[in-house]
Amino acid sequence: MRTGDGYTGQEPVSTTAWVAAAIVLSIGLALTAAGAIWQQQRASAEARSQQERQVERLQADLAKRLTIPTYGLKGARGALAALDGSFTRASFEAYVESRDLPREFPGARGFGFIERVARDDLDAFVAARQRKGATDFRIHGSSGDPTLYVVTQISPFSRNFAAWGLDAGGDPARRQAIEQAIDTGEATLSTPVRLVQDPLKGPGFLLIVPVYRQGHDPGTPGARREALAGLLYAPLVAKDLLRGLAEPAAPLLDLKLSAQLLNGEFLPLLAMREGEVLPPEEAADYALADTATAESLRFKVLGREFLLEAALTPQAAVRLLGLSGLGLEIGGALLSVLLALTVYLLAAGRTRAEMMARAMTADLTRLAMVASHTSNAVMITDAERHITWVNDGFTRLCGFTAEEALGKLPSELLHSDRTDQGTVQGMREAMNVGLGCKVELRQRARDGRDFWVDVEVQPLQDGKGGLAGFMVLETDITARRAAQHEADEARASLQDLYDNAPSAY
Repeated sequence: MRTGDGYTGQEPVSTTAWVAAAIVLSIGLALTAAGAIWQQQRASAEARSQQERQVERLQADLAKRLTIPTYGLKGARGALAALDGSFTRASFEAYVESRDLPREFPGARGFGFIERVARDDLDAFVAARQRKGATDFRIHGSSGDPTLYVVTQISPFSRNFAAWGLDAGGDPARRQAIEQAIDTGEATLSTPVRLVQDPLKGPGFLLIVPVYRQGHDPGTPGARREALAGLLYAPLVAKDLLRGLAEPAAPLLDLKLSAQLLNGEFLPLLAMREGEVLPPEEAADYALADTATAESLRFKVLGREFLLEAALTPQAAVRLLGLSGLGLEIGGALLSVLLALTVYLLAAGRTRAEMMARAMTADLTRLAMVASHTSNAVMITDAERHITWVNDGFTRLCGFTAEEALGKLPSELLHSDRTDQGTVQGMREAMNVGLGCKVELRQRARDGRDFWVDVEVQPLQDGKGGLAGFMVLETDITARRAAQHEADEARASLQDLYDNAPSAY
């Protein structure tokens, strides 16, 4: 408003100022919208990348857990070859006891050996076993198939005795895996089965490794069937095998892991919702929400197909996607308004702005003159503490020119073996977290003389509030320290005289 001339109305507003402000606002809002779209796409890509990494980790971890027991079975196959192709109960148990099953092969309930027996030879086979001391050996679980696959060795026996004498071929799922292992010569995983030795009767698997006479793979399915000596296997309890599998993904994913049955359907093995593993009865009916992040992956491990379904948890979706562009939109809109207002004010009050700019320039010039001509040493460093500027007082006090100091660490130029490292470490710890500090420190000048300085460190911030560097102000206190040292010595001498003076009494 004007004063002194009787004018009390508002200042006339320039049309150019309004137009300029409107243009800036339009451009700012357009850029904000484009930035929000870009941010949303970037957030979606990052969320998808995190989800894919977790899914890949789950797949790899599952494959590892299922595959590791094959090493123990192949070790047993080597031991069998060393025993001329025949295991006694004692030798088999000795091998299994030599392995730390819970640690080496989590989920494996034990190791066993299966022998192929023709039905016509079954009575003689059982009788031979009983004559060798296994008087309670019986066949159970058999179907009418002319060929049986009988579990003749199993260890630890106390945990697996229910499987001893089982005709594994009596169950179609077990038989299919056995015959596949025989024909391919490869370690083979069965479809999900109910392990007879599992008291909980939860889902499990048989991991089967074929053993051939002469100790090598004959090469063709027909030759493999002829040369079969037996099959080593490990009963795997799914609950134990999968324990802890999903925990790393808990903050991010809802998931469901299923294995394909012999009839082509999928049996749920593990389900997790919002970080909690569901009990089996809930996992069977659990269906992931049909969201934009839902995905399913089918993959095979040791000949068996698995289905892994995953989606971001609601909390993760909100955190990664729901508000990903909101801050940018609000901030961009506010910034656009502020910029438009700034343009308007600049256009409407150019003279005042120029005066303010000249005043600020004068202040900065005075500040630079003070820093340049002060007797104290002043250093400016970047965030990594490399020197970017020094004043003349630094050169006078320390002896190093600006050219010698630029790009160096203060410690490279000024510290010596007499510099207190505890004090230096305290400075570093403060600067590491962007804090200032004030210490007294012994330093060494370019000419080799030692001097004491009062060091004050202040952090410098950039326009975003981040750490841009540090300003270091050093005041020479060598004389004060020397005087203090002399005073301390004098006090010590007086105290010594007093302590050693002869008593007057």
